[in-house]
Amino acid sequence: MSVLKQKKKKNENSRRLNDGKPRSKDKRQKDKKSKISFFQRRKNHKPSETPSDLQDIMTPNPDQEADDQHKAAKAVVKPKESQLSKREQIELDIGPKYRYIHDVGAGAFGTVVKVERIDTEQELKEQAAAQHTKKDAADGADGDDKAAKTQPATDRKREFYAVKIVDRIFSSKAKAKRFLREVRTLRLLAQHESIVELVDIVPPSKPATFDKLSLVFEAMPTDLKRIFRSKQYFSSLHIEYVLYQILLGLQFVHSAGIVHRDLKPENIIIDEECTIRLIDFGLARGVKENVEHKEEDIIIAADVKDLVGLEVEEQADVDVDGLEQLKLVDAENESGDKVAESKPNDTSAAESGAASTQKADDEKKDSSEPAARATMKNKLTKHVVTRWYRSPEVILLQQERDYVYGVDVWSIGCIFAELLQMHSKNCPDYKQRKVMFPGRTCFPFSTKDPFDYQQRTDQLRVVFNVIGTPSESEIARFKDKNVQIYLKNMTPSKPVDLRARFPGTNVHGTRLLADMLRFDVTQRISVEKALESPYFDNVRDETAQIRHRKVESFEFEDIDLDLQKLRALILEEVMYFNPDWKRLIKAQYKKKRKYLKELQRGHK
Repeated sequence: MSVLKQKKKKNENSRRLNDGKPRSKDKRQKDKKSKISFFQRRKNHKPSETPSDLQDIMTPNPDQEADDQHKAAKAVVKPKESQLSKREQIELDIGPKYRYIHDVGAGAFGTVVKVERIDTEQELKEQAAAQHTKKDAADGADGDDKAAKTQPATDRKREFYAVKIVDRIFSSKAKAKRFLREVRTLRLLAQHESIVELVDIVPPSKPATFDKLSLVFEAMPTDLKRIFRSKQYFSSLHIEYVLYQILLGLQFVHSAGIVHRDLKPENIIIDEECTIRLIDFGLARGVKENVEHKEEDIIIAADVKDLVGLEVEEQADVDVDGLEQLKLVDAENESGDKVAESKPNDTSAAESGAASTQKADDEKKDSSEPAARATMKNKLTKHVVTRWYRSPEVILLQQERDYVYGVDVWSIGCIFAELLQMHSKNCPDYKQRKVMFPGRTCFPFSTKDPFDYQQRTDQLRVVFNVIGTPSESEIARFKDKNVQIYLKNMTPSKPVDLRARFPGTNVHGTRLLADMLRFDVTQRISVEKALESPYFDNVRDETAQIRHRKVESFEFEDIDLDLQKLRALILEEVMYFNPDWKRLIKAQYKKKRKYLKELQRGHK
């Protein structure tokens, strides 16, 4: 049995961060003595227990850098009166419930900003009315309520979130479907502690014409990429615990029949207690083929159809939950969404260059799907995963649906190698930390010379310099003769000794790393088997190794849907997170239908 103690029980009604202040030594000691589980926020799930002697880590805080950027931004020339400033545009995008603090990053998808939850004017009025009613009931006829009337409303506990502002959603069918896939995936996986929580989707002011949406996520101080670049070091226990949580989250994802396909250090956020979350499911998709649903099987509420311009059957029930027609909503929001878009942060965009290029190529390939369902081959998108974390079968365009989960396992193996370098015995100088496979080109994607695969900086060549060139039996497993010839022409190399590469890691750790980085995907270790490794004996919590209730199947996959139907499906996801908005829109729609019926009767 592992020697574990549970940490302090957090607020059961919230998964948010505190105000960012470091905990005192007394509080840390109190946490270690507590016998209560430190995460009880999601229903039907018990998180993994934290090792008793696991010390808190330092999380690089971007707030100071953001403050400097904000001060520098004040010196910038003000935009023309006809245009919105960057801050005004962001505040418009995030809605009245959130206050913009600073930018976090940017990329091909749009912008990520840090925000704070605030009370809207309506919420303040409701709080004041409730407080006044409560006072009157308590004071009765004493008339001694003068002082109470001056008391402010109950202060909201400060809550901070990360908002991902996604623009140009409907620039192509592939991008719209990717966004729908990401939101649906996050909603289905919301109950697991190692997966980021999608808290809210800001409703668009113009539901029928919007091209931008804001996704509100829980926030954490930093990500693994920043941790790897910091000066601090991890103990063996830190590394084991972080990797164990990553695998717990990935097990839950895979058990739902979903593959992430873009795992890398910046897509794993972390706090000072070494609690992690998997984020950015923009390239995730279901593995199960959609052989059950056809386009006509997709059910869209009548009011949603009316909103996006789809034909509505006369016998459609107007009481079904849905959205309001364009004119009713847009009339109340004439000053709503603006066309102006803020430019992404140059530094953040540069950091995500590889991912941006990859996603653009992915979009081009997805958008070329044939319209006729009979001609669809139901093949997975080939160009996924950032280059340094891309598995050999992805590089060789030889993915198989039955083994697609191995793509994520390879990526985790690459991240594991970087985690091991956080140990001072594995990498004494923090400046010498580097990715496991730092290729500069990836034949045939990002290359112009057909002989680039022979260069030592080619991604696959860099991989073989560590794991060794594949054997004849491994090469023979590929059906494509060109792939076989390509691999046989590779200069032979032997695998490096991982024990010598990572002397501060025990034999179980280096064996697990080697099993994750198997060239043959059929021999690569699964997440379930990895969790059984003796490497996790000190941190294992079998009650936390849960699986999703079923393998999910997305009804919109493998079907060529038009943008109107994709918009309708996305709006239904927005409604899931905004029931009050949904009821308002439904009432407006029913009012419109009633008016049209009365108008028809008047013409008879």
